[in-house]
Amino acid sequence: MYGAAPSSLAAVSYDAAALIAALSEDGMLSSGELINRDGFMGVNGLFRFRDDGTAERSLAIMEIDPTVEDGTGVKEILPVSPSCDPTFG
Repeated sequence: MYGAAPSSLAAVSYDAAALIAALSEDGMLSSGELINRDGFMGVNGLFRFRDDGTAERSLAIMEIDPTVEDGTGVKEILPVSPSCDPTFG
């Protein structure tokens, strides 16, 4: 729409706005809802908040590899975790 891909900050902002909208549907927002151990799915993958309020994200691990046949030069080594299992974070 604007002639360029959105920045990574745009994705974080979108996740924050979508999270607050979803959690406040009943008109109330509690810290217990926000610190959900199951986490939340955002545009860049799974994230959750720790008890101290810091964010924890599940990120993919990528490798730069010029031999990748799709022309991107990037190969995914470990995908984003789809759940908050014990290895998350």
